[in-house]
Amino acid sequence: MNPNCSEYDKVDEASTSRSVSMLPKCNGHRSQESNDSSPSMFIDERFRIISTLGKGNYGTVVLAEEKETKKRYAIKIIKKRYLMLSSLGFKQVFSEKKILQMAQFPFIVDFYGSFKSNSNLFLMLEFVQGGDLFTHLKKMNRFRENVAKFFAIQIVLALEYLHKLDIIYRNLKPKNILLDQHGYCKLADFGMSKQLNNQRTYTICRTWEYIAPEIIKNQGYGTSIDCMICAMAEHLSKQHR
Repeated sequence: MNPNCSEYDKVDEASTSRSVSMLPKCNGHRSQESNDSSPSMFIDERFRIISTLGKGNYGTVVLAEEKETKKRYAIKIIKKRYLMLSSLGFKQVFSEKKILQMAQFPFIVDFYGSFKSNSNLFLMLEFVQGGDLFTHLKKMNRFRENVAKFFAIQIVLALEYLHKLDIIYRNLKPKNILLDQHGYCKLADFGMSKQLNNQRTYTICRTWEYIAPEIIKNQGYGTSIDCMICAMAEHLSKQHR
């Protein structure tokens, strides 16, 4: 964790315990036991795959246990052959890796390293056990206002930290906000993130349900598009539809 992240202390401990107690119990990410022994699901001899946590355009995220230490990680398996189909494929993955290396903050998933095989690239990430915010919202129908504010504060701090590094997140949605075993938020999935280097970007790159008007207008945008979080506290405290 970054020792300079003094903003972390702004989250009131009393409100933390109250907010966490209101959450339903969750057994972690929605996952399925993986019996897939195909090469695409093989990591290397150091790890044992326990389950599949999610699937995307370029690969799969699995829960894996390091045999020697018994530590568990969320490992993103990225298929090289899919990356080769797009001119932006490898560039996007290396950008994600660079950003994960830079971003060390209490409310962002930890990055532990990367390695590769002949057919895959692997990113080792923190396994966050509490499930995602979307799943909790669906179960509870809505969050109480103080719970929504508790989450929103942490997400704002994470975005503020990224913006200080001139990083735009671009993929803010409840499914990308994970909860640890204590109920704290962890921002995840930096596949759409980008370091701006004091420039505007024009890429149409975002989940359509959560897209900002600046992107649709194609007039260039910066870190301000991530600030739609200001409306999320209100959204989370209303009835989920």
